[in-house]
Amino acid sequence: MREAFDLPLFASKDRQIIRTSVIGIAANVLLAAFKAVVGILASSVAVVMDAVNNLSIHLIPAEDHLVPAKAHPAAAKAGR
Repeated sequence: MREAFDLPLFASKDRQIIRTSVIGIAANVLLAAFKAVVGILASSVAVVMDAVNNLSIHLIPAEDHLVPAKAHPAAAKAGR
């Protein structure tokens, strides 16, 4: 009976994937904030836009990042 309470909420591999994802997202958000501050202080639109790009990765669903191979411009030039 006690074994039922000892089971983890997620399997070990799932916990590791979730933890790694959370750490990666947090690091990317901190990097974006740092870039935004540096870009504003340096009056660099390019650095500020890079910070916005870093954040936009987490705001757009993952499916929207995927481009079918035939729709990719490089594939069109190669005749695929």
